[in-house]
Amino acid sequence: MERPVTVEEVNAIFEEEAKTSRYNNILSTTTEPIVSSDIVKSPYASTVDLNMTRVVDGDLLKVMTWYDNEWGFTNQMIRQILEIGRS
Repeated sequence: MERPVTVEEVNAIFEEEAKTSRYNNILSTTTEPIVSSDIVKSPYASTVDLNMTRVVDGDLLKVMTWYDNEWGFTNQMIRQILEIGRS
């Protein structure tokens, strides 16, 4: 990171951005304890596991995300095709 950050600050940014139209149906967040089977058929490109966010020495950030590499990817490709079709 270019400046020191906190876990709370980073998580708040993820939660805020997940609610925007820019990341609608792309990014989600969770505070629930989850495992890979919980993500099966998730349409999101990524679900940020907020409980796993770590900051080391103020400027090294670790973010854990989950995704269904088949279902999530396919949903994102469909979203992109529809977006291109609107152009």
